Amino acid sequence: LCNDNEIMMRLFEQIKPTNIYYENASLVMQGQSNFDSGFEWGSWLSSVLTARSVYDIVEHESNDLVAFMGFVEQEITSRLSRNKTASIAMARILVRLMDYQYQTMVFGDKKRCQGRRGNCTAIAYIAGYDMYQDIGALVPTLNTAVGRVDLRKAVNPEVYMFFEEVVRPNLLKLEEYLSESLGLFILHRASVNREALFLFDEIVDALNVTYLRTMQVRSLYEFVGRGTKTRLWDARVALDKARSCIDRRQKKYQVPFAWVASWSKNPTVYQYRYLWTVKSMYYWWRDEAIATTVRSPSESNSSKTGKFVSPCFRNIENVLEELLQFPRISNVDFVLQLLRDTLHSIPILNKVTDCLSAPKMEPSFGRNHVLQLNDASSSLQVGVTFPYLNTRA
Repeated sequence: LCNDNEIMMRLFEQIKPTNIYYENASLVMQGQSNFDSGFEWGSWLSSVLTARSVYDIVEHESNDLVAFMGFVEQEITSRLSRNKTASIAMARILVRLMDYQYQTMVFGDKKRCQGRRGNCTAIAYIAGYDMYQDIGALVPTLNTAVGRVDLRKAVNPEVYMFFEEVVRPNLLKLEEYLSESLGLFILHRASVNREALFLFDEIVDALNVTYLRTMQVRSLYEFVGRGTKTRLWDARVALDKARSCIDRRQKKYQVPFAWVASWSKNPTVYQYRYLWTVKSMYYWWRDEAIATTVRSPSESNSSKTGKFVSPCFRNIENVLEELLQFPRISNVDFVLQLLRDTLHSIPILNKVTDCLSAPKMEPSFGRNHVLQLNDASSSLQVGVTFPYLNTRA
């Protein structure tokens, strides 16, 4: 929910109009562009706020957060609830949460970070990592993502200590704030207009999944770093709960599901359509698999390096086609896919062949034991931590 619009308003606050209009008289502001990467649940709120800010810039407020609060209150009142008191309460919950996410996800704890901002911001950990980011971590000049402590390296006590002392507190604070905000927000569901419930539910699902992802990642790092099996169970429970949330949200898509979330040929260079990684929970499953490969749940102790996991582990990218886009490159990809699928079963070679291309057939992910929501092995408190998932019919 920390959307582009709020960040842009903060940046706009720091831009002096004289720099735009007077120092360069030929430069005239004629509009703006709002870039959203991918498809965000709750993006309707970001879009309407962006549209309003184009023609209704609040200049009389001295504080940008107060001005933003006014925008949100107007939209909540006009779209979600005619109950003014409930609308103001919901707006304040969301704006405070957005501001908190802005601080924890973008900046992290400045005192604890000690000049290593990229390694301790929440977004560096809860964002999805694939082959490109993992290779970029090995070759910094190729890295395009916010750096983080590699999950594979967390098995080393010295590396994990940084996560424990600097990153973990930030993630825990974010979890607590998300859980608290979610609990407060859903109290106002009865005040929402019947025709607007789908907009309200979309925000709640976004809060739930963001919370669950934060918990999953933190728990996986703790499992790899400490070897505590209950943390692995916590991570698995979080994934399984998020699955039900994602399944519910996908049923609300306004276009045929296969158009946006299938593993199939499409106008892009990717093997999959852009919401396939949501449907498959690719990043969630990949992180869990890396954690349980580095440190096996059946082993009580582990070395400082753990088991090797290739940066190309579970690769879903056609590297050659994505880097060199010219006719007939798909024929080369076909050969690379054939090599990958043929050599994948060979223990040493598969560490390299996985880098060649995406698998030809859609990969599927899972584990032998699918946890129940009330799994006794987990330390999560069902009904307290996830109030919305357990009170909704």
